[in-house]
Amino acid sequence: MASIQKKDSQRVTYDSKLYAALAWLVIPAIIFLSDKRYAKDEFLVYNSYLAIAYAVVSFGLEMIFSIYFLYFLMPIINLVVFAGWVYGLYMAYNGKRVVLPGISEFAEQQTKKHMKAK
Repeated sequence: MASIQKKDSQRVTYDSKLYAALAWLVIPAIIFLSDKRYAKDEFLVYNSYLAIAYAVVSFGLEMIFSIYFLYFLMPIINLVVFAGWVYGLYMAYNGKRVVLPGISEFAEQQTKKHMKAK
């Protein structure tokens, strides 16, 4: 888990930070991406895509470890996933972008596509 952060280039409002933190709960992220009211906020859209991608990747890792019967590593994997989730939520609430290897590039690409479409 990488922890490189960069300031968002646009002005991030308190509402944007709060909604971005809520997006890390995944279900609100889907709602934020589908609702036109929130589609104009680049910071929120980025965090929504990042949270969804993080959830999919972490679920995939857990499935891979369980398929290969590496159950003894599951508590460590769950702890790392939880720590990453809390870190993403905290950084979103503070108005900073989180850069995670592989996942952030996907989220950035999807954000650009999303912003062009709206």
